[in-house]
Amino acid sequence: MLSKIKSIFSLSKENLETNNKNNNQIPVKEEEYVPSAFEILKFNFQFLKIDYSSILYRYIYYIYDSYVRVITPFILLEVKNAIVENDFEKMKYQIVKYMLLKFILQILCFLDTKINYNQNQETEQQVQKSILENILSKDVQFFEDNKITQLADTLKQGSEYIANELSYGNIYQKFNLAITIISKMYFIYYLSPYLLINFLVTCFLFQIVMFLLFLKIEKLQEKKSKKNDVLDFVVDDILNNITVIKTFGTELKESSRIQNMILKSEEESKQINALQQMSYVLRSASFEIVNICLILQIFFQIGLSAPINQVAQSITDIFQANYYGFQLANQIIRIILNKPENYYLDGKKQAGKIMQLFKLQSGIPQDIYYDKKDESQFTGDIVFDNVSFKYPASKDSLAKINQKIQQEDKSIENNQQDQISSKQQDELEYSSDQDSDLSDQNLQKEDTKLLELNKQNSAFEREYVINNLSFKIKQGQYVAFVGKSGCGKSTIIKLLQRYYDTTSGSILFDNQNIRDCSIGKLRRSVGFVSQEPSLFDNDIEYNITYGSIDSDYTDEDIQKVCDMSGVSEFVFDKNRFPKGLKTLVGSKGMKLSGGQKQRIAIARALMKKPKILILDEATSSLDAESEHQVQQQIDKLAQQGDLTLIVVAHRLSTIAKSDKIFVLKHGEIKEEGTHAELLSKNGIYKKLVHYQINFQDKLKKQI
Repeated sequence: MLSKIKSIFSLSKENLETNNKNNNQIPVKEEEYVPSAFEILKFNFQFLKIDYSSILYRYIYYIYDSYVRVITPFILLEVKNAIVENDFEKMKYQIVKYMLLKFILQILCFLDTKINYNQNQETEQQVQKSILENILSKDVQFFEDNKITQLADTLKQGSEYIANELSYGNIYQKFNLAITIISKMYFIYYLSPYLLINFLVTCFLFQIVMFLLFLKIEKLQEKKSKKNDVLDFVVDDILNNITVIKTFGTELKESSRIQNMILKSEEESKQINALQQMSYVLRSASFEIVNICLILQIFFQIGLSAPINQVAQSITDIFQANYYGFQLANQIIRIILNKPENYYLDGKKQAGKIMQLFKLQSGIPQDIYYDKKDESQFTGDIVFDNVSFKYPASKDSLAKINQKIQQEDKSIENNQQDQISSKQQDELEYSSDQDSDLSDQNLQKEDTKLLELNKQNSAFEREYVINNLSFKIKQGQYVAFVGKSGCGKSTIIKLLQRYYDTTSGSILFDNQNIRDCSIGKLRRSVGFVSQEPSLFDNDIEYNITYGSIDSDYTDEDIQKVCDMSGVSEFVFDKNRFPKGLKTLVGSKGMKLSGGQKQRIAIARALMKKPKILILDEATSSLDAESEHQVQQQIDKLAQQGDLTLIVVAHRLSTIAKSDKIFVLKHGEIKEEGTHAELLSKNGIYKKLVHYQINFQDKLKKQI
């Protein structure tokens, strides 16, 4: 019985993996992907732009900087010896030499900073462009599975991290750090080999403690970061549903929920703050403690009766050696830690997200680099040939299924262990007859559980939204799709635009399979207006001409589409729109009415002169007056013989003049014909018309 249950879940896991593979989704994982330093380096080099002049300058600068770092302690040693020997000329020479070296270094440092900043800005812009183009090249399924805010965050933080890692300054600083460490170790050895050994042993004990503190702080920061991510998600969810919150009056409830999450996050903040203060105290005290320990060692080594000059000389050397040694220890420990606090960990996570983004291939090729000069379009002949389609499982649903599988696997193992222990106990306490009764009960329970698991496994398979659908649309026809919600109307529109590929069957444009068509040609041929048109936060002209290539349009072109779409009726009214086409529409077009936004969306679709125009319930969310105005423009467009017009509508009055109406039910075409033909059939369409007429009659009687 248990083997049967396990076989069910092994099948579910195979389905899960196959679904991920077929849809090219990011694999469902419990932990964030953190690549190795080598993987990041290999990935980052594709963005590296070689600037030979900058490389040459930085090579000169860092060689000089390394030389100054190496020679500085020796110059200061000579200054100290000159003071002891009362040699004023030698001291003056060494001080002037030191100041001149530092002055030249500061000039070179200023130039290096300027070059490094310009190079970083250029690199970051290039990286952002590459990442953004990669994101835009993904198919619609990708954007349904990933939050837009998270993608924006990955774009910003990931590009900053990669640009910083690729900066020449960062690369040369690592080289310079190695030279500095070697030079300081040599200088301490030059003063006394015993001091070097003594210092390394004493000082690194403190650094080990610091290292452990950093690890603890990092774990707490990672825990806090996860809580902050959840908090950001909840806040985003609350703000997106603010109208619902206002409707139900749950402002205080949501505020209390956020407050509780913040209080839980503050616990980690307090612990992190305490550990950071402890590390600061240890860091400050370690320098002085090492000094005291070494001075005590001098007294024990040379004795308390030694001449004061010898003791002073030894203490001076100790302080000088310890100063450079302490710097050396900090530099070495940075290499050991390889991540000051959580910077590198967060950076690696961001790099990991971008690396996964670039590895992810779209299920449907999205060629964003198609030839913009190619103006070829389809004529408008469309054929659906036995098309069936079911939506792929989303990433969230896959994650839930994966979690259920893991939970059930654990449950199966626990049940198996319980049965073994129960059997052993039963052998001691009950007779064989009672044992057989108990085993029968267990078998019945397992059979019940097996049925439940079979149901869960069958639920994994999505139902077909469209099933063996076939129809033809001729060039210049005005066709409409009607039916109840969920019958597949909007799915047909998505398939026509190739947001998804069919599960089976084929879609033909001018007798060419849509899978073999150029995405660029398909986008040029099809204009689309949705139920809730999305406008950019810019002026009206920008939104109307958005689809135009390289601003290749004239004022006459704008005037023409404004007249065709009905935009001219309000946008050129100087009393209402004094700025005309330069009027700002606001975020998501909030400064315009629903009818105005809809007509601007139609004008935007017509601006690219498509051969096929799709209107997906374009008037369903409008008031009666706005609907009438938009419908007038649709009827005018339908009279053009060269434009194939496809309309999805709930309100049947808007499609009465169409050449052909397809009536859908459960993803299948039940009826087709003109308005008059369908009324004469006394079928589904006639019932829908009567429902709407009866509803309108009731409203009239109430008035």
